[in-house]
Amino acid sequence: MGMDMGMYGADMGMGMEMGMMGGGMGTMSATAAGRRFDPKHNFGFAAIPKDSMKPVPQYAWFISGTAVIPHKAMAESFRKAFREADGYLPIRDQPLYFNYEVQRADVTSKGVDELTDEDWIVRYTREQNVLEAAKIWAGYATEVVPEEYRDMNVTAYIPPILLADYKKFVTHPLIPMVSRREEQMKAREEMMQEEQFGVDDLELAGPGATGMAGMGGMDMGMDMGMSSMDMGMGMGGMGAYGGMAIVEEDPVEYKLMRFYDFASNRDKNTPLPGRKYVYRIRLAVVDPNFPANALQQPKVASLSGEVYQRVSKLMEAAETDKSRKGHFQRWSDWSDPSPTISLPTFNNYYVGPVERSRTKTLQVKGKTVEYSSDPPTAKAVNLGYNIAYKTTMPVWMESLKPGSVLSYEGPAELIDPIDLVVKKVEDAKIASQTTVIDIDGGRVLPMTGESELEEPGMMLLYDENGSLKVTGEVEDQEMYRIYSFAEERGL
Repeated sequence: MGMDMGMYGADMGMGMEMGMMGGGMGTMSATAAGRRFDPKHNFGFAAIPKDSMKPVPQYAWFISGTAVIPHKAMAESFRKAFREADGYLPIRDQPLYFNYEVQRADVTSKGVDELTDEDWIVRYTREQNVLEAAKIWAGYATEVVPEEYRDMNVTAYIPPILLADYKKFVTHPLIPMVSRREEQMKAREEMMQEEQFGVDDLELAGPGATGMAGMGGMDMGMDMGMSSMDMGMGMGGMGAYGGMAIVEEDPVEYKLMRFYDFASNRDKNTPLPGRKYVYRIRLAVVDPNFPANALQQPKVASLSGEVYQRVSKLMEAAETDKSRKGHFQRWSDWSDPSPTISLPTFNNYYVGPVERSRTKTLQVKGKTVEYSSDPPTAKAVNLGYNIAYKTTMPVWMESLKPGSVLSYEGPAELIDPIDLVVKKVEDAKIASQTTVIDIDGGRVLPMTGESELEEPGMMLLYDENGSLKVTGEVEDQEMYRIYSFAEERGL
């Protein structure tokens, strides 16, 4: 079974539930009357108080994974296998996704090729996601993947992440972020612009025409699609006990699956910081030869001998249990292990401008060498997470040099993720071991005219997980400006 699966260490997410926030966490006060974090920078779930119920933020620490199923290839495989069969029923004889299971293995001290079945433990299922969304989370975040590329049974709900932009760990690079309808409309607009049609070239729409005239009979897809794995026997897209499945004429290339592995002190198998993990997944479809809906059961005479032997055992089991539940799912093989992943650290770092003293150019053994008496310094934001108050805590740092450790103690500002009020904590602490290894940038670029431009800043960091990370002013600009409150400071 082939599959394309990406693993992502989620940024510290702030799950949310209703409740009362306890005391005993130090002194916190509003920084200034009426001062609030700009709502346009709130990229997460918006928690809205209702009546007497006030939402209170809680923290969540987790690993997020996504995968894609080659849905179009599966749908075509189903058509090829069933279309000419006696008793062909399109709404049954197509890939109908129903369930999934995620397992994890610890590879901190052993290689992936050394894993045995005993090393794998179940960490996530469809049922688990539904229970979390219904009973633990206070709502779920807005979906960002077009509905034709996902499936309600196997594309997990997105947790109610507050403030943080969750898009990067709930999507997959093979899944488009716009629907096919939007893509076709954009292509049509571009075609018209390229051809530069004049008024005389356009035909007037007839009475009753809609804005979709001339779009070529577009397929809007199904609201049941799902992740991406090649299931061997071929898996596909919908679910719900033989309900109103839609027969797709032009299936999308891929469907998305996503899952989470939450850390919890109430879970003996919780992921632990510093440990390295791999994941594998398998999916289930509704068995077209033994469907959930008994009324759709194919005639015995239409089954091959091999299929009949398998289905007859399922019939006997269902008769004994007085139910088809647990018998109509057809499972794929397990996927190959994912890339290695760990729980994310509690801090993100965003680089700002780099300053350096003027350099001198020297000739040393025939080579041109730049020399400066002082090392370059950089500004950066350490976007930490305050566990006590369960919210984001940005700390603006100046004069960072090679060798600087990005830890901090002192006053800091917090952003209330519910009402976005900016508050001050006098005794904030960030216990980071991330170290600045090198700084580059800040040199004046040769330009004509009166204005001067400088090279963008870059930093090489050695983080808490023992990994090297390069971060730069260009890619970090938006987040650096947001969390250094640059607009408030007139920068």
